[in-house]
Amino acid sequence: MIYNKIKKMKLTNLILILFIFSLTPIVPPKVIKPYKGIIVPAYFYDESLWQKIINTKYSLNYFIIANVNNGPGKIVDLNYKKWISILNKSGKRILGYVYSSYTKRDINLVKKDIESWIKLYPEIKGFFIDEVSDSKDKKEFYYYSEIYKYIKNINRSFYVILNPGNFDINLELLKFSDSIVVFEDDYKEFNKVELPLWLKEFSQNKFISIVYNVPKNEVLNVYQFLKDKGVGIVYITDDKLPNPYDSLPSYYNLLIKIIYLPTSIIPIPPIPPPNVKE
Repeated sequence: MIYNKIKKMKLTNLILILFIFSLTPIVPPKVIKPYKGIIVPAYFYDESLWQKIINTKYSLNYFIIANVNNGPGKIVDLNYKKWISILNKSGKRILGYVYSSYTKRDINLVKKDIESWIKLYPEIKGFFIDEVSDSKDKKEFYYYSEIYKYIKNINRSFYVILNPGNFDINLELLKFSDSIVVFEDDYKEFNKVELPLWLKEFSQNKFISIVYNVPKNEVLNVYQFLKDKGVGIVYITDDKLPNPYDSLPSYYNLLIKIIYLPTSIIPIPPIPPPNVKE
């Protein structure tokens, strides 16, 4: 008898537990949606390179940095104006380059550059703020928060990218940028870096990495590493210093395919031997 009562009690308790559990909502794990983006520092004047960007057929999130003369320049450059207009109509987002000299530049001059971009090239869609300080100093943080608020007060849709070039930053900067560059350096330095796990806690479009002097047979590996770490916007090129942005990568079409297609189905061609043209 006692055994049967205990058995019934256990069964009753089990049913009660199952009932309570059925009422408890199951929270699914946080899923970060993949983001396929490319940023192109278009610091060149060659029309064939601009045309190559325009002719890209794959549907990606494009960010094209326009840099007329270390910024907007003082007068309209008709060549830049033409290509900015064409790129804009093709659905690519054009950002005006503005340098900040790690907060050493007078913030009023930064604002003046922003105003000049809008006046001279009204079809731009945002700004790439370069030479961003990675200092933890609050005074320097407020410098960039003011720039961000200034831009958004002009037009909330303007896209703002900050470029400290590394991930060892004041995380408050994340609040005052739509995207932020967490790595900008050559392939040799890239192989030494270990991107932090906290990048994966954010949407992939929050983070950008730019790697130059990358050999063709390593493009997929570099991209896959960045993607796995939570970086959604990339630029990978075999161009190198002193100006790794004065041309497009020789493997530009391959890079676009790697970003767009599932990486498991992309064959990487071997590097041709010296003096042999593809």
